[in-house]
Amino acid sequence: GGQCAVANPNTTRFAGNCGALITLNDATTNPSYVQENNPSAETAYRVRLYVNLRGLTMPSGAELDLFAAYDGADPAAGSSSGDAAIRVEVGSNGTDKNVLLAVRTDADTELMTTPVTIYSGWHAIEFSWVRSTGPGNNNGTLSWWLDGIAQTGLSSIDNDTEVVNYARWGAVAGLEASTQGTFKADDYASQRSGYI
Repeated sequence: GGQCAVANPNTTRFAGNCGALITLNDATTNPSYVQENNPSAETAYRVRLYVNLRGLTMPSGAELDLFAAYDGADPAAGSSSGDAAIRVEVGSNGTDKNVLLAVRTDADTELMTTPVTIYSGWHAIEFSWVRSTGPGNNNGTLSWWLDGIAQTGLSSIDNDTEVVNYARWGAVAGLEASTQGTFKADDYASQRSGYI
């Protein structure tokens, strides 16, 4: 018990003293997340977060969003605004968990990366999203890295109307009652550009 501090570190941390433990149980589909309100109509956005999915039980075909950055105005607590311009999704094929990223286009559809298997233990997920420079240019990009290793991203994206106004990380959305257990998240960092 007691406040998480140097003298009383918690066991959910990746680094430092404190980390987040997200618990999904009792057939709940309620989200549980931390919200970042600092973005403001960002046209480029870079994020790195650490996640440990070891305690999470997901049946085959189940999915949930670990992260989402939205294009709507900052919402009141407990509500949402706009659509997810960027998502980090975790899924299960029955034996392994996988992670993929998705971006919204001007046509209000999503483009998704190929799922990559993610094993037990701590993993760093980092991505750099840049919207297209103007109508018809179709030069938006999404680059991403898993544990510092470049993965196949997305390019030639028509997303010049998308922006990032707020972001959430944790058990953000898409929760299913059959997904239960715990997972850990820590060391979230975001900025407009450059390496974290």
